[in-house]
Amino acid sequence: MKTKKLDTTAAVKSSDRPEASSSTTITKAFAERLSAAIRPEAPRVLISTGLAEITKTCRTTWLIEAIVSAQQSVVMHRANLFDARLASMQFWKLEIDSSGKPRLFCRADSDEEAVYQQSFPSDSTICGSIDIWAQFSRDSQGTPAWALYLPSEH
Repeated sequence: MKTKKLDTTAAVKSSDRPEASSSTTITKAFAERLSAAIRPEAPRVLISTGLAEITKTCRTTWLIEAIVSAQQSVVMHRANLFDARLASMQFWKLEIDSSGKPRLFCRADSDEEAVYQQSFPSDSTICGSIDIWAQFSRDSQGTPAWALYLPSEH
């Protein structure tokens, strides 16, 4: 298969091309704009007391990081496009699969197919199955935030 090299300078008039000394600044500014467009600033994450205690006791603080990082994944962005419920409420479940590996699932509702899943090494610490609900809202200052909590804390 033949590939054609894309000339990214063709659309820029010679008078608009940056001087050699400012090319780093323009490249960095472009990268920042592109990054912001692809990954807008992530909302704050609020963790309930019960969830904080379980993740500390079970040594699964990595679970919170996994849920937070999943929010910025392409898979979750696509899922949000197809099911608007995911933008405001998500049902997460960590369980051990048949091979003994922890697996994390996200659903739009507890009885539906998973829209996101991630496996972890079998040596990951886990106390058993954990359900986590994630609700998008705004904190007391109006800042966007995800609240992560146990179903029993609802």
